[in-house]
Amino acid sequence: MVFLACVIACLAQVPAAPINYCDSVVISQTRAALADLKTSLQVHQGKSGITAVYQGTVSIEGHMMHPGDLRTVPVRLELTADADGMSVREISGPDGKGAVETTLINRGRVAEQSAQAAPFKETPPDNAPKAAADAAGWLPATILQAALDAAPSCRPGAAVDDHGQALSPVTFTDAAGGTCTVLMDAQHRVARIESLSAHARLGDVCNWTQFGNWDQVDGAAVPRELSRFIVASAATIRYDLSLVSCKFGSVPEVTLPENRQTDIPTWGQTPAPELEYIQLSPTLWSVEVAASNSRIMVIEREKDLVLLGAPDDDTVCGSLITAFKARFADKPIGLVSFSHHHPSPSGGLRALAATGATILAPAALEPHIRGLLSRSTSLGSPAVAGPANPSIKTFEHETTIEAGDATVRLIDIAEKSAHAFSYVVFYFPEQGILVEDDLGFFPTEGAARVSPRLIGLVDAIETLHIEPKHVIQGWPVRNARRDVDWSVVADLVHAERDKKKPARN
Repeated sequence: MVFLACVIACLAQVPAAPINYCDSVVISQTRAALADLKTSLQVHQGKSGITAVYQGTVSIEGHMMHPGDLRTVPVRLELTADADGMSVREISGPDGKGAVETTLINRGRVAEQSAQAAPFKETPPDNAPKAAADAAGWLPATILQAALDAAPSCRPGAAVDDHGQALSPVTFTDAAGGTCTVLMDAQHRVARIESLSAHARLGDVCNWTQFGNWDQVDGAAVPRELSRFIVASAATIRYDLSLVSCKFGSVPEVTLPENRQTDIPTWGQTPAPELEYIQLSPTLWSVEVAASNSRIMVIEREKDLVLLGAPDDDTVCGSLITAFKARFADKPIGLVSFSHHHPSPSGGLRALAATGATILAPAALEPHIRGLLSRSTSLGSPAVAGPANPSIKTFEHETTIEAGDATVRLIDIAEKSAHAFSYVVFYFPEQGILVEDDLGFFPTEGAARVSPRLIGLVDAIETLHIEPKHVIQGWPVRNARRDVDWSVVADLVHAERDKKKPARN
């Protein structure tokens, strides 16, 4: 389907007016909702992280002698949360004899322990979002962050009356795909949370959390009273809790206890992007990026890195930023260039520019680059906001990046590419390597085909009297050769030309 869409795009006429990528009639509503949520988060957030303890009772209805009978037991809830995750420890039952259940949420992963002596088990990916959504409902700050994480779904509603108190609702889609509404009072405190659903046995049901009796701790609004009602599959559960203690500041990392580290050996580890580094010289790497099926070049200079390629989007390039920071001893990305304006080689420019990197491109592409970097990102992740004053350098026709043995010429072959009106190829004289993005396809099995793109590339390079040794292609990586002898490419094109020459009598 992607290939077909690209073919259609190439054949379609250029539109008379620019495309508006956010032609929305509800965007102002969403932005208003996000502004309210952010204000409320400031009211509740305090310093970095929060540690809170509540205790009271939990009442459970279901499987009793009579309909509506309740079993009520003491309960203590120990909560910690910060930007990276959350820990929920529930101790229910008489003092000293309570059952202990623990849930840990860390960067989207969830681990649960059913009893104090039991091992931690990682919650399967299908169930983890539900556990994370449930945990977020315990604190005002965590439910607000959950709403902001689902920014595109946030919608404000008309004020509602709750026992004479006017509450402003914002509804969003939670991590589990459910509909959740945060209701804020006139002081922007979260007074109530509601999640409506259709229950197969009970019909219309509402899970809710009510916060009240507010206090100020370290300048943040903290509820001294917390009630929560949950409809489970075969029971209903109600908590009525009072604040025991609360503090803001650094919190312990949301990790497994020391004696449980072997339960989930990879817990707390952020999966690294799948990258393969092929070193071409002491300071030059060809890096294969599995997530984008592409290849970029990385030059290590004395004080920074040069990237040739900004694949796909902010997510892919955000992962590259993290990976390169670890591999190259925290050297910043100083300079970024790319072949042409299509998404595969340049869709992640905004994330790279946000680090302070300079974008180097043909002057004809400057309006496109500025437009991409200035795109509104009010709906948040996975988009990354571009810098207010991006660093952009431009050139006409050709320029050079000095980098010792990895010095590279940037050559705009323009419409000779038969693919884009501005198209940069990269030539490394020291290594005799020519890097182009997608002008050919050299399969690991079978023969390469000659196309107008490949013919244009050879014509452009021969006109400049450049004789590369090898060609490296940026896209695709899968089922394609890593490099091809230039002589093979040139011979293919020359043979095609010879076929089209008129026969001599």
